[in-house]
Amino acid sequence: MSGTKHILFIAGFLLFAILLGMLVGLGAGVPLIALVVLVCGLIATMVDFRVGVILVVIMMPLAATVLMPRQLLGIPGFTPLNIVLAGTLGAALLAGIVGRRWLAPIPWRLFLPIIALLSLGAVIGMGKVPNIAPHYYLTTPTLYTTAKAYLVAELIKPMLILVAVWLLCAAVAQSEKPQRWVALVGFSIVMLPILVFLVAGLSGLSLREMATPAARTFLNATGLHANELAVELLPAYAAALFMFPSYRSLNAKIWGAAVMGATVLALVLTFSRAAFLGVILVTFAFFFLRGSYRYIFAGVLVFAVVAAVLPDSIIERATTGMGQKGTIGAHNDPLTAGRVRGIWLPLLPDVARHPILGDGTNSILWSTPARQGLIVEGHPHNAYLRLVKDHGIVGIPLIVYFLLQVWRLYRRLARDETQTPLVRAYFNGMSVALVVFFVQCMSGTRLIFELLHVFYWLAIAIGLGLEARKQRVAQLAEREVAPQWHQASKMLRPIA
Repeated sequence: MSGTKHILFIAGFLLFAILLGMLVGLGAGVPLIALVVLVCGLIATMVDFRVGVILVVIMMPLAATVLMPRQLLGIPGFTPLNIVLAGTLGAALLAGIVGRRWLAPIPWRLFLPIIALLSLGAVIGMGKVPNIAPHYYLTTPTLYTTAKAYLVAELIKPMLILVAVWLLCAAVAQSEKPQRWVALVGFSIVMLPILVFLVAGLSGLSLREMATPAARTFLNATGLHANELAVELLPAYAAALFMFPSYRSLNAKIWGAAVMGATVLALVLTFSRAAFLGVILVTFAFFFLRGSYRYIFAGVLVFAVVAAVLPDSIIERATTGMGQKGTIGAHNDPLTAGRVRGIWLPLLPDVARHPILGDGTNSILWSTPARQGLIVEGHPHNAYLRLVKDHGIVGIPLIVYFLLQVWRLYRRLARDETQTPLVRAYFNGMSVALVVFFVQCMSGTRLIFELLHVFYWLAIAIGLGLEARKQRVAQLAEREVAPQWHQASKMLRPIA
């Protein structure tokens, strides 16, 4: 950035801060201030759509939390993320059509399996909304009551994620230094642990109280359940951990350590056993994959020290059910929290009734056990069972194809010597996180990536952008070489 541009940027930032200060002084509420920020962001987006993409990357990890307003000015769907997403999409299309600016192609090969699963599941499930068990409306008053609301929640909103992925892909493909987008993801990671710390601090609970079943919902004040936070934060921790050795400057190392520490501490505060296991597996893989006995020894030492200094409440929560033998599948067994007999086995007859196409997205809501009052949970607490119940046998090859493509994308970029060490480390961490994700699927989450899997989506978008940029550079190089070769051949003809 030149000196003049630097001065103009600082001046503009100060003027913007003064404007917000004036609004606060005049008694403006949060919605009005948010609207002003959005308008200014959209104006900047019209100059370069990548400004909007930056806002989207920062906002997406917080989209499901209480920090993101569900609507502005009383208009449903008029959310900050949707506004920025629509403005950014319009600016990108204008840049491509009017400005004749190259945009990365839409990755249909990766998107089509997800589109097929979401569409088929929504079409099957939309007619079954009236059969939703009544008790779900007591715990979730905002749950959809009409087929239209169901389609918006289970089809339209997930499709918007694909739009965001393509926009980030296009932005990365146009960047001279695409590794900066990886750094931006690191910044977006920090906001979620900060929210967890604030909620934990304001709860007034001790660590031992937080670990008890009665207090397991204290993090619901974030807008997400503790298990959902664990799913969202684990890939962020893996990326931060694997990138840490790639930092060269002291400031970068301090920042990397802060991101890594904040993320792992937030994971610990979820008191989710799946989160504890995920952290252990990711950390073990980090030390093991370094390919040196020194690092393996250091890993063993780290595990020993951490185990020695961890509070008893965390150890007790992490080892719940492990000391009891022969109880898996028993009534209320501690290892699975009673899910075998309480959820999984009662749902199997419903799976057998719709084996091919499934019973529709989120079908547990109108399942027979739920309508009989035997199940009160909003999901099966097992991603594999959820996939077969919602999408049937047809869903298996589609999701396997999608996840295999994602895995190959991560691994290609982790081994690509043309990328910077930081980028390769980032995708190495994400590939490890994806493997651990399949372990998390045993106790919850969903195989079809959604907003909770935002860090997997961001890595997919950045990876697609990097490969599109590499291919574009190669094409341009071929076009430059072709005329030169044609001219040289003309000059050689008389000699021949």
